[in-house]
Amino acid sequence: MEKLRVLIVDDEAHGRANLSHLLKTYCQEIRVVGEAASGEEALQLVDQLKPEAVFLDIRMPKMDGFHFLKEAQPRRFSVVFVTAHDNYGIQAVKASAMDYLLKPISIDELRQAVAKLLQQRHVASSAYQESLTDLTQRLAHPESPPERITLPHGHDWVIIDLKDIIRLEAEDNYAFIHLQTRKHPLLVPRTLKHMEELLPEDRFVRTHRSHIIHLAFLKAFVKEEGGVALLHGGIRVPVSRRRQADFLKRIRQEP
Repeated sequence: MEKLRVLIVDDEAHGRANLSHLLKTYCQEIRVVGEAASGEEALQLVDQLKPEAVFLDIRMPKMDGFHFLKEAQPRRFSVVFVTAHDNYGIQAVKASAMDYLLKPISIDELRQAVAKLLQQRHVASSAYQESLTDLTQRLAHPESPPERITLPHGHDWVIIDLKDIIRLEAEDNYAFIHLQTRKHPLLVPRTLKHMEELLPEDRFVRTHRSHIIHLAFLKAFVKEEGGVALLHGGIRVPVSRRRQADFLKRIRQEP
């Protein structure tokens, strides 16, 4: 199999050198075709080298990673963001189809990111491109809460409107997402903890180690069997004793 063509974009020389070394040492399926020290240089190299994926530092002077991404559209390549700051736009990235790595880069996490890139390689996904557009718009208006999220599903991506999510249920390191627009739940390779961090806390609440519900679908709370949330359609979701006080506070909208 031909190696995946990758461009590294980072304004710090040691950052580029370190990532290039890690990719060449631990990810034999990758070929680093170029390095850029700025967003402006990266735009030129994307046209010249035609990379299939870009490892993109977020914080750079003049043109940061997000600005580069906006200017690079509609060119098609996968993106893995790289940053030393987990609070700089990362929440928006989590809600998108893009992956990210925190510095210092973990070898295991790098390998996982590369595995995802290889999986996406031959998928010309409209959802992925739409997610890129969503991300740039969300970053331009950070005060606006997200109304949809993008998640991997099989070998592709799926965009989910938050208003359609009824509840989520854990299945080991996966999550079943129950939607009012689908007969069967959607299984995605994300933990419930990841989903809890992704979803707006004013609309979704964790009732149990295995359950999250959308408050818009809540009908009542019943103090039986430790506590049960009754949702529209007769759905019963357990509320654990440990989470009951916080759950009741949330549904009463107490400060």
